[in-house]
Amino acid sequence: MKKSIKKALVQIVLSISFILIAVTTYGQRVMMEHRSFDDFLTNQEKSLLQRSILKVSDIEGSPYLDKTFVKGSVITRDSLQYQNVPLRYNIYNDEFEFKVNEEKYLVISEPSSILKISIEDAAFIYLKKDNKYGYYQLLNDDKIKLLLRYNVKFRQANVSNGINQARPPKFNRGSDTYYIQIGYNEPQQIKNKKDIDLIFGSKDNTIKELIKKERIDIRKESDLLKFVKLLNTSDLIK
Repeated sequence: MKKSIKKALVQIVLSISFILIAVTTYGQRVMMEHRSFDDFLTNQEKSLLQRSILKVSDIEGSPYLDKTFVKGSVITRDSLQYQNVPLRYNIYNDEFEFKVNEEKYLVISEPSSILKISIEDAAFIYLKKDNKYGYYQLLNDDKIKLLLRYNVKFRQANVSNGINQARPPKFNRGSDTYYIQIGYNEPQQIKNKKDIDLIFGSKDNTIKELIKKERIDIRKESDLLKFVKLLNTSDLIK
């Protein structure tokens, strides 16, 4: 009995050590252990990382980035890569859904276990901002990152009162928001030149000169990508 207990304790310690070693960040190259979609479903059922999805067929508009399920990959924080997972992003709920079959859709309800989700040419990471976590699309993968957050708002239904007409509930796409993340710091929203002070602090004047010189319009995604690329190839941010 004592030998069995001792053996079990050794296995637990080794398991904990393995987990600590395996945890990594999305910016590092790691050896991925590839798994299939069937493995993904088994893992979801085992760890209960799932819940049912309510139907939105009676609501106008769409809460999705794309209604269609597209096969992508899910990389977990313990370096497992599940491939060919049918995925779609629910912007309103800020959740990734996966298709089990024609009648059953589920969502990943513990996204903190996910390192990165990739669908076609888009990659999403799960980050903390102002004590709230959410999915951000990764527009570049370097020390200084440009991130994108999608927005969808829900409008409640109105009943006709004789003056205003009745209208059904509706999902409306809002404006996308962009963020800059330096290293592993929290992402900071960038929507105008005033945000430069908050993001870059003491290097503010130098950064503004760069923006002026390169004629960067930070309201445009293409210019923001150019701006971040310039920062990553310069020695302004170390």
